[in-house]
Amino acid sequence: MTWSGVEYIRGSDPTRRILEDKVNKRYEAKYPIELLCYTAGSVVSPDAQILEGIRQAIVANTGQFRRIWLFADKCHLVWTAKQLQEEEGMAE
Repeated sequence: MTWSGVEYIRGSDPTRRILEDKVNKRYEAKYPIELLCYTAGSVVSPDAQILEGIRQAIVANTGQFRRIWLFADKCHLVWTAKQLQEEEGMAE
């Protein structure tokens, strides 16, 4: 069958899988570590969708990172260790 017009191709966003791999690794470092996630044009998902995927993936585990960034259409500061401290302070 020949189609003309619009073609639908379903893609998958690897954000969650990649981020979970990163936060579960342990790095030897003398100084605080920051994670920079980047798309390099390889993902068709909009920034808002990727940001939400990152936020969902780090709810339970942020690894040893001081900050987590996303560099896509623009640079976003997604999470900081300070936010965790503030959230824990509110829970007490």
